[in-house]
Amino acid sequence: MMQTKHNYAASEMQQLNDSSLKSITEAEREGQFELVSAGLVNYLPGIDVQQHRAIYTELLKQQQLSKKEQNDLQAAALIGAEGGWENLKVYLRERPVVICTFHTGSYRILNLFLLLHGIAFTLVTGREVMQREGNELKEIYRKHFCGKQADGLRMINAEEGNAGLRMLRELRAGRSLMLYMDGNTGAGNATSRNENHCVVNFLNGQVYARKGIGYLAYKAGVPLLPVYCYRTEGYTLRLRFDELIYPDRNSDANQFAEQVTQKIYRTAGEIISQYPEQWEGWLQLHKTAVVKEQPESEPAWKEEDGYPLFVLLNKKRYGVFTEGGSFYLLGKNNYTFFELDCLLYRQLKRCGGEVLASSQFEPGQLEYLLGKGVLTAASR
Repeated sequence: MMQTKHNYAASEMQQLNDSSLKSITEAEREGQFELVSAGLVNYLPGIDVQQHRAIYTELLKQQQLSKKEQNDLQAAALIGAEGGWENLKVYLRERPVVICTFHTGSYRILNLFLLLHGIAFTLVTGREVMQREGNELKEIYRKHFCGKQADGLRMINAEEGNAGLRMLRELRAGRSLMLYMDGNTGAGNATSRNENHCVVNFLNGQVYARKGIGYLAYKAGVPLLPVYCYRTEGYTLRLRFDELIYPDRNSDANQFAEQVTQKIYRTAGEIISQYPEQWEGWLQLHKTAVVKEQPESEPAWKEEDGYPLFVLLNKKRYGVFTEGGSFYLLGKNNYTFFELDCLLYRQLKRCGGEVLASSQFEPGQLEYLLGKGVLTAASR
């Protein structure tokens, strides 16, 4: 059986060539890559910056494979469930829980997996995702479950004004909810900072995380069920079901919500650090990252050091990209953008892939770029 799992997913992955990943323009992809690289620099600094491109490319392929698998009964049937699933599924058929998951691995297949096991639930997602994928999800449900399971899948737009009340009603009516702890990728305002968020430790930094999910479970008096999807190195799909987390009535709702959010993010971080290429959240991390003010640092280069003969772009600290006909330098440590003229953009872009003679830059410009650490000395 393990061999079958390996062969299935590996063969699907091989079919995802570059042509299947061109849903965005090359320029948009470069900007996206630089933001992903910035996230990796800040949250997983132990990964060599030279590996960022491979992680980003694999992430896009994982994203495409996830879309294919959400409608694939064979893939869902081959999932390995961890965490006492046999006992847990009996509980889920009888009582409501708040299922909280992340955009890791083949996260979309969780919907199909639960429905295959006779577990009805309501999916809570953002407006953009509802518009883009809602009809497809309903079609998947009709294709596989129409006539077998009455009303097995419902959806709530998380951005509607009465969404919280609708979610509470679903839980009190005995129906489980499924929500994404790390926001709805591409959902815009759903990932912005507001009173429904709290700061949690995550990997090597902090993020603004949604605490409303824990608050909702507390108010409804139902447990949370953290679920994490990931693939092993052989592309075997795994669903990790953690223990149910019951509301702590010795804490107030807000305190419980913050504590449980931190707990769930800690576990997610363990999985993401092991499989960074499987977390789609890198594409949106800049929206929720806690950026700390940087103290004024000493110049990376001083005139008395002498001008180096050759230079490279310091990709650990900076990236360059173009968008809408304009050119930008990205400061990765704090996600700041600086507009560039076309010539300097082209020079820095070349410096990202090859050693350039420092004489190709104007002396004043070279001094500034070296002092800010945009360029670093290189040997040829």
